[in-house]
Amino acid sequence: AANLTAGLLKFAYESNEGHRVELSAQHIRDHEIRNFQPNFGSSAPVSRGVHAYNTDRRTISLRYENTNDGGLWDPSATFGFSESAIKRPTDPWGQSTDAKSYTYSAVLKNEFHLSENNSITAGLDFQNRKTTVDGDWLTAPTFEESDNIGLFAQARLEPTSRLKLSAGLRYDWQDFTGQDFAQTGAHQSSHSGASGNLSAVYSLTDSLSVRAGYSNVFGGIDLEDNFLFWRGWDYSALTSSRAQNIVIGADWHQGSWTLGGEIFKTKIDDLSGLTGATVGSNDFASEGISLAATYGWQSGFARFTATHSEVEYNGGTVSSFTFQDFGTPLGTILALTVQQELPQYNLLIGGNIDAALSYDGKLTGSSVQKHEAYSVVNLFAEYQLPSYKNVTLRAEVNN
Repeated sequence: AANLTAGLLKFAYESNEGHRVELSAQHIRDHEIRNFQPNFGSSAPVSRGVHAYNTDRRTISLRYENTNDGGLWDPSATFGFSESAIKRPTDPWGQSTDAKSYTYSAVLKNEFHLSENNSITAGLDFQNRKTTVDGDWLTAPTFEESDNIGLFAQARLEPTSRLKLSAGLRYDWQDFTGQDFAQTGAHQSSHSGASGNLSAVYSLTDSLSVRAGYSNVFGGIDLEDNFLFWRGWDYSALTSSRAQNIVIGADWHQGSWTLGGEIFKTKIDDLSGLTGATVGSNDFASEGISLAATYGWQSGFARFTATHSEVEYNGGTVSSFTFQDFGTPLGTILALTVQQELPQYNLLIGGNIDAALSYDGKLTGSSVQKHEAYSVVNLFAEYQLPSYKNVTLRAEVNN
């Protein structure tokens, strides 16, 4: 059963001069008996029973900005930390596992306001990621780690009243350390690359606009799941990944209606992945279409979206298991969101339905089967206390 406790604290202070500081911290705790392989369940071909899983996740974020700044000096700074820890006291072989993954990040940037509708944002960011695992089956803790520093600049311009442009450049330097099960000397390598993006929106009429965008992005090296650190790997074929993205769309707005649609395609080359004990390079592609419709009225709105996508791996088809780390939906996803204000009762109510249609396309493998359709319903209500205008109560029913 579920045994999750979550706490969230947010604090913000803004002075009369516009200096604003925001701090947020969250802790999620889930300690319970789970299937040894949670994604398989008790009907797996080989059942290994249930075992304790102790999961803790912590995140902290600190941000500074000046809400009154303008002109050529409008700086901001954001610092973040997140950690996920999973401890399994015993497994089917009587061994324990202690796995942790954490990220430190920082973003320092300044927005140069060239005019009311034209600006350039430039700065640098830093990210340190590390994933470790220790247990009875290891002679010493094993880890993978990456450090990434990036310089970036993004311009948002309006040459005419009908044309909006956005263009950006960045350059990244990454140092990567790969795990070494035998602790005889971990793999180390450095990677770097440039990224660029360009997009445009043109208003054909006051109601109809068209848009297009393209980006070519350095992806570097991603860290592998630490529960796979059970043997030595060969990193000799490891290369940094690179993605290309393109989107073309149109939007129409008239009165209470907003309609939009787009076609998209993403192609990622040289994704790292395991083939036996070798960390090789793989190619991934996703393409599809998205549609959206929104109808708004004075006290609420309704929004419907639909997305259909297909994927390829190394130019062909594979089982959906291969795509689980890519965060890409398969097939058709539908969503409906409705929100309504009830001022006479000091209430705001709403909810959404997310539905995935059945899917059996572009998948191959010995155990491939059709994915049945499913849906998820989420509802909420917010109540503002009449005597305390600064206090709002919210209740949710999710999933």
